[in-house]
Amino acid sequence: MPASKFHKAVQPSSDRPMFDRLKEHPIWLFCSGAAAMAAFAITVIMPGTTAYLRAQIETLTPADQQLGKANTQIDKLNKEIEILKKERDEAVLKNPFTAGSAYPKGLGYMVIGSPISKIIEIFPKAKIITTQDDGDTSGYKSFDTDHSVFRHAAYYYDTTGKPANTINAILFHSIREKFSNEYLYGQLVLIHGEPKAASKQLYFWEIKPRETITLEDGNLYIAKYGYVPIWAQIVLSKKSK
Repeated sequence: MPASKFHKAVQPSSDRPMFDRLKEHPIWLFCSGAAAMAAFAITVIMPGTTAYLRAQIETLTPADQQLGKANTQIDKLNKEIEILKKERDEAVLKNPFTAGSAYPKGLGYMVIGSPISKIIEIFPKAKIITTQDDGDTSGYKSFDTDHSVFRHAAYYYDTTGKPANTINAILFHSIREKFSNEYLYGQLVLIHGEPKAASKQLYFWEIKPRETITLEDGNLYIAKYGYVPIWAQIVLSKKSK
């Protein structure tokens, strides 16, 4: 059987050493080239690449350190905020009202006479709903709060008032399943004394010099001083006789 070309290519010859002739074989040449490339990669490419990557890491390290410090500060601030919120809630639950003020603790930043536009500044995260019918000169802006006692707030304003677009009344809705009308009445009495007028579950206080408070069914209504609800007018007129 005739020898294959491959066998012929590697058959020994008397005049040339086998190793010398193997170096001329295509497989040898390929392996030699691959070895040379590997050596080139190890001795030239890889050291250069490693040096480049090391330089990049060294460049990024200070930024990473700064980012780590910033994240630590943010975590610290978030913890402090949570502590302050807890302290606020505890203070509110002891009594949601403050002596000399008609407003619940934590909700006294918008008051009677404040410009209604200020609401966005004071409550930037609130989903505010504006209710004002076409042609009306008055309306109100309402939203849910994160208050411990009062879950919803509505601020009423008049576009023709002096000055215009200022708050003339405020309504706070309590979390009724937790805080009854009787509870709020008791807390208001502790702070402001007995109401000026009372009828069944209706209570009315005058907080000089600017506001009046009306408590009804867990709702706290604050209005300008001088405002007296009709039922309170009737009660007061009977007292004066």
